[in-house]
Amino acid sequence: MGNHATHTLSCPVIVEYPPQSGEIVLVGEPQKGFTLNFPGGGVDLLKDRDQESETLVVAAEREAKEESGLKVEIIGIVGLSHVLRERKFHFTLAAIAIGGNLTPSSKHPIVRTFSLEQIEELSSSGNLRSPRVKHWATKYFSPSNQLISLDYLNEFNNDPFPPDNTDFSYLQLD
Repeated sequence: MGNHATHTLSCPVIVEYPPQSGEIVLVGEPQKGFTLNFPGGGVDLLKDRDQESETLVVAAEREAKEESGLKVEIIGIVGLSHVLRERKFHFTLAAIAIGGNLTPSSKHPIVRTFSLEQIEELSSSGNLRSPRVKHWATKYFSPSNQLISLDYLNEFNNDPFPPDNTDFSYLQLD
């Protein structure tokens, strides 16, 4: 069998807040040098078929609430990134806020909204955790942005272990 590298699945969430404001939520945490990122985090994927895995949507909604204080509803997929050096797949999702308030915590003392122009300035000054933040924010605010339907994810909600022949070729990998 050999030694196989494992990958993790993460779910950064773009939350435009307040809705239709042209600003999105970013969070910063001290252990990461206060660089800013979308709220989000890892998905609990269990390798044992007898245990329940967390779905991507459930994980994203949970992480957004934990990191920003906002209760959100996921409305679509903005894009997918595969970062080999991190051994991580990032499903960047779009959400609408349906409750709560922006709430800093000891883990995320910076929780606020930024316009695309501000995000571009943060990128230039090195204050974003990754270039993906600017990339996906720009795509999200693009007039030609088309979110990928959540129906794509719902096909696998009952089986977190899709068959090996699953065809993801129609997704744009950035």
